[in-house]
Amino acid sequence: MGLSEGMLYHITHAVQLDSPVYRPGSEKFFSLFREAKALYQAGLYEANEDEREILESDIGEWGMYMGKKVPLDFPMWSERLDEAFADHYPTMKGKWVEVTKAQMLSHPEVFEEIFNLIDLSYSYIGGHANYKTPNDLIKDADISVFSLINIDDEPQVDAVNLAKTTAFGRKSLASATDGSSSAKNVLKTRLISKNQEKGNYAEVSDAMAKLMLRNNVPVISDEMIVRKILSGKSITWYGQHPEGAAADPTNANGWYSRKIGGEDHVKIMVGIPNISTLGEAKYKGREVTLGAKGAKRSGGRAHVYVRDPKSGKVKKVSFGSGAPDAMGDSDAHRKRRKSFGNRHGCSKNKNKMSASYWACRATKMFGRNIAGWW
Repeated sequence: MGLSEGMLYHITHAVQLDSPVYRPGSEKFFSLFREAKALYQAGLYEANEDEREILESDIGEWGMYMGKKVPLDFPMWSERLDEAFADHYPTMKGKWVEVTKAQMLSHPEVFEEIFNLIDLSYSYIGGHANYKTPNDLIKDADISVFSLINIDDEPQVDAVNLAKTTAFGRKSLASATDGSSSAKNVLKTRLISKNQEKGNYAEVSDAMAKLMLRNNVPVISDEMIVRKILSGKSITWYGQHPEGAAADPTNANGWYSRKIGGEDHVKIMVGIPNISTLGEAKYKGREVTLGAKGAKRSGGRAHVYVRDPKSGKVKKVSFGSGAPDAMGDSDAHRKRRKSFGNRHGCSKNKNKMSASYWACRATKMFGRNIAGWW
């Protein structure tokens, strides 16, 4: 088998294939990998661990996505963030961004990334009662607004809150973080603040209920009002928590239970829903305008087309990555990659359908001459 000039150069000069000599995305780039994969599969090329991961991928192959021919397993930078909303806010770092359900539906790949936060945050109780898969977020017609924030040096979302719009205002449905203390703190601050504003309310339980009660968030203690807001849902009213001070040290009056996901959950309603019978005496605050809608952003991110091993269909995975800032060989660049890899478990992540898999590998897949994957 005759070798191409590019393949011969890699072998002669001992240049790893994860640092290809050709411009990433060029025809010679893809041709090089097709040749290398053929040699590898025939047992004629001895690859190291880094190279094997690439040579056993679909790079160099093409598939159809929404009627368009696309390269597989090859990350590409997008010029516009409106291809997805979840994890990269270059101009909104440290600020909450509200994204409507309509905007999210235009970019379904984002739901997996938000679901991962929810799945992590609710893992201690076996997962969220209503959201067992990313598709549950898409199918849930109740969700109208996604509030997202990025607070650290990586562009991914660190905390999220899902809400629905009702006749009584905005109701919080679920909240989640990446598990870091900073993300938890910023989410707690937002939820406390929001539920002290007129037109915002939530049903809470367990740790979240204690947080709200200890921070003097108003409680809906009128059984008739709670039943009016939850019209159509069967509830059992308790008043005080059935487990006493161990579950509610504040001794609030407004606890009830109802079935969610087929199981009974003890909850309490907090906030200031828009009900005329709730007088201002129950809340010593001021009325404010709700947050900005559909904030716009600009900047760049990355995406990759992947063949789903289960269905065989080509899917698009968008991801936020610090790859451009990490593409260097200085001590600072190496430390940044190592820190990223440790936080995201890059060496153990083998799920090609996940955004984190590609964020971990972006530095190599873009063909930069960088020592080490992360």
